[in-house]
Amino acid sequence: MASTTILDRPAQPEILAFDFDALPAHDMAPASMAQFDRILPTLTAREKAVYLALCDYLAASGHDDATGGEVAAHANLSILNVRPRLTGLHDKGLVTRTTDTRASRAKYEQRCHAYIPAVPRAAVARVAA
Repeated sequence: MASTTILDRPAQPEILAFDFDALPAHDMAPASMAQFDRILPTLTAREKAVYLALCDYLAASGHDDATGGEVAAHANLSILNVRPRLTGLHDKGLVTRTTDTRASRAKYEQRCHAYIPAVPRAAVARVAA
């Protein structure tokens, strides 16, 4: 696959026919469907976009977790839009945060906590936002 470089940044590979639901369940939240039905409708369009970008980044990269900077770089979003949404998703129980900080794979990002999806991607993708 040919890769082009724009502004010293390699182009993102296209993900075609990838089965996101086949990803391993990282740390599934012990929530019932009633809790999901209560939480999922409260998602904003931006929170949904950030959650899906997190899942897309993990699928494309093969990593187990991602920092806000990594998700922002992958989705071509501002870190100022991604980090608060990850915190909100964590507060709602849709992602888990690592207990230890680690070096980020994103350029210019300091050591920070990484996030892991706690519910299936399909559960969030079905929410109309």
